Amino acid sequence: MLANNLQMAAVIEKRNAALNVNARLKATSFVNQFRDNGLDFEGFAALLVGSERVRTGSRVSIDAEYKGFRGEWVGGMIADVEKRGLMRDFISGVFDRDIYDALWRMGTESPDLAGLPPQAVQLAEIINKYQTDARNTRNRFGAWIRDLQGYITRQSHDMYKIREVTDAEWIDFVKDKIDIAKMTRLGLISETDPISSLRGLYDDFAAGVHMKAVVAEDDLGAFGRGSNLARRESVSRAIYFKDGLAAYEYNERFGYGRLAESVLHGLDHAARSASLMKTLGTNPEATFTRLLDEYEATLAPDPARRSKFREKRQALMNMMAEVDGSINVPGNVTGAKIGAFLRAWQTMAKLGGALISSFSDLAGYGAELRYAQGKNLLSGVGDGIAKLVQGRASDERLAITTSLGVFHESMMGAVTARFDSPDLVHGKMAAAMQQFFRLNGLAWWTETLRDGAALTHSHYMATQASKPLDAIDPEFRRMLQLYNIDAGKWDLLRMSQMQMADGRAYMTPEGLRTVPRSAYEAYITSVSRTANDATVQNLMDDLAQALRVMAVDRAHHAVLEPNARTRAWMRRGTKPGTVPGELLRFIGQFKSFSIAVVQSVLGREVYGRGYDTLGEYLRKGHGDMLGLAYMVGLYGVLGYGAMAAKDMLKGREPRDPTDYRTVLAALAQGGGLGLYGDFLFGEYSRMGRTFTASLAGPVLGNLDIATDLWTRLRNGDDLAAASFNALLQNTPFANLFWLRPVLNYLILYHIQEALNPGFLRRMEKRIERENGQTFLLPPSQVVR
Repeated sequence: MLANNLQMAAVIEKRNAALNVNARLKATSFVNQFRDNGLDFEGFAALLVGSERVRTGSRVSIDAEYKGFRGEWVGGMIADVEKRGLMRDFISGVFDRDIYDALWRMGTESPDLAGLPPQAVQLAEIINKYQTDARNTRNRFGAWIRDLQGYITRQSHDMYKIREVTDAEWIDFVKDKIDIAKMTRLGLISETDPISSLRGLYDDFAAGVHMKAVVAEDDLGAFGRGSNLARRESVSRAIYFKDGLAAYEYNERFGYGRLAESVLHGLDHAARSASLMKTLGTNPEATFTRLLDEYEATLAPDPARRSKFREKRQALMNMMAEVDGSINVPGNVTGAKIGAFLRAWQTMAKLGGALISSFSDLAGYGAELRYAQGKNLLSGVGDGIAKLVQGRASDERLAITTSLGVFHESMMGAVTARFDSPDLVHGKMAAAMQQFFRLNGLAWWTETLRDGAALTHSHYMATQASKPLDAIDPEFRRMLQLYNIDAGKWDLLRMSQMQMADGRAYMTPEGLRTVPRSAYEAYITSVSRTANDATVQNLMDDLAQALRVMAVDRAHHAVLEPNARTRAWMRRGTKPGTVPGELLRFIGQFKSFSIAVVQSVLGREVYGRGYDTLGEYLRKGHGDMLGLAYMVGLYGVLGYGAMAAKDMLKGREPRDPTDYRTVLAALAQGGGLGLYGDFLFGEYSRMGRTFTASLAGPVLGNLDIATDLWTRLRNGDDLAAASFNALLQNTPFANLFWLRPVLNYLILYHIQEALNPGFLRRMEKRIERENGQTFLLPPSQVVR
């Protein structure tokens, strides 16, 4: 046995050495595309988080690969669960105990699933399917994860729950549930002092170390020591339970709770690991540092350029922290938990009208179709409106979007990421946020438009399949270059069978299975590689991933969402729970969308047609500048529409569109003025907050309210009405756009007038004086 393990370890080590060399050479070649124009920083940024500049593969970043794998596994599993009508059973957790038991039995030599509910067995089969696929993919990129007996799902250890008990209490709970003999045999705990070993595990889990690394050796010892991702992925497990029921009881007490959450987060982790190993090999952090060092050394003949590159290395490491997930490991658990709770609370108290604010998404949707497919801007907007009118995709079309990696992220509570850098919230708070975004309509809006963008993209790919690469539209050919699709790969995609839905053809990853093997072999031979079963399968998998990466990336451009580049710029590598980390997260709340507009939308319009610098764009891009002006103008028009809708929901007449202040506010509402939108059109800014308080974000901005209340109390001024208004501004769900008008006229105006007689009349005069608006139904006439 030992001899076999040593022999296998040597084979794995040799394989991984080759994988690492290949990854480093490919990465070096990739970043060198940016060297000639002095874009040293941009080359490495593109490798990690993508670039809007036109280079071969410049959109195929680690972050994009992660989203592709995540769409394949998380999205695929959610789609399969929905297809079988088991979503309620999966999310509710009603069958969790039985699913744990079923997954445990499936890992035995002769599985006996008799006596288990059929729903639990079906869900266990789906979970096992995607976990197996995720394991095989990571093994391809350098891990060595074996199909272990009794494997259920990636273990979840909630550091917050674990910190609530002492190490002795934790050990007392787990000692009767773990397989001590097996863990001792594998060297995971000491034979002579198992309690000390378990105490060490408690310390790691309580500190959150497991979120990035697992301190243990792989069974074969093939990966050496150090921060090696393949080794961490290959490690057997931190804990071996006696059976599935013991694992269930532990997860209920110290895990994320429901199995659905543990499974989805496990697949999300697998997607992140696969993307890192695919691009940077089995030790991504060390490889990336080496790439930076080697590149910097080549700049020695130009000291000024080398110094400039060195100054930006920390910004690149901040991006690395975003894509490898280490940014999410708290510096202080309690501080991180409090900060995440406060931001989640403010999200539900402030974004009730987010659907109305999202009208301007149609401008971004139209601009994306203009860029990627050469459509007219208004035609692209019309396509978006048509998708909204059609509503949620049919089952046939939903199957296509899922195959493309575009899925309904509200299932994971991820809709808030459109307006904020996401926090790690679990349990009841995560469930409350999911419900909030369903009630405010943003989940429906985002998912419908994003599904539509993916379907339009896939259908357009199918319409172009009759043409070779040199005959397709220039805009589309340029876009294929961004995803490393050359003429040979495009020919393979053209051979794939198109999938039909509602009478239209779509290009999907599933169609690649119909491409003749001889075609794959011919391409492999053409790039001087040996064609065999492994290389053919790898090429097929890579093309499928390319289609997913492209569809997800273009859909996220059409319906914008802040990406890892945006988050790196905002969070600056700081940890949650630390003072600088929490300050930046508080200040950045609700501003990430505006920054993403600048980085992704304006960045695409300026650099996405071949210009490397703003100066080059200004000198040569006159026609492209006209298109940009049309897009910004459309943002303004739709921004005014959103403002008018909000005003009418408040019972007010729309503002005068000819007033310059209205134009500026409309541009801000639409995203055209980026960061200043928070101050210019924010509800809470018009309620008297200062510019500084607005920039500080909703949580810290409440200090303005607290100061005002203290001043009123000290001066003996009216306090009741001000306190009520402060409470109202910070009450979750109370600002839902369809609920607030009803509450205002039936309840809230009455309370405000009772607490502060004459308040409504003064409010009407103030709004008329400041905004030139009158009420369609004056509140003072309703409350008498």
